[in-house]
Amino acid sequence: MNILVQASVFDAVYAKAKIERYAGESGARLGVPADTQVAHLKGDEWGYGWNAGILYEVDENNRFGFTYRSEVKVDFDGDYKSNLSSRLNAVNNPEVSGVPFGTNGTTVPGALTLNLPEMWEVSGWHKVAPAVGGSLQHGLHQLEPVPGAESHWL
Repeated sequence: MNILVQASVFDAVYAKAKIERYAGESGARLGVPADTQVAHLKGDEWGYGWNAGILYEVDENNRFGFTYRSEVKVDFDGDYKSNLSSRLNAVNNPEVSGVPFGTNGTTVPGALTLNLPEMWEVSGWHKVAPAVGGSLQHGLHQLEPVPGAESHWL
């Protein structure tokens, strides 16, 4: 019987994203064609977190593990543009309407925070035969929906 504990292991996440959103069916409400690009954000950034885990080895044929991965926030600072008219900004609240900030097609500095959720995982491993082993894993995590998210990630 062995117990292995791993704690506070540093986790670095590099993310490169390109988000493009088009008016689609909502374009008619805004008075623009469906293929109008209403948001374009591009950037790359690092986010940091940590991991911890414990492994319990019952015997050479059976192991059980429990791990935790912290939430990682990636704060993108990049370039943003929208082909929507900036005149809409005076009457538009993007958080309520879901309509992005208009820039008349001009590129401006932009920012976006990507929250990667925390994750818990319970796993087990059992050796069936000398050359055959198998494992079972189950993870729990919570993803929050993004209202009006019609994004393309690279």
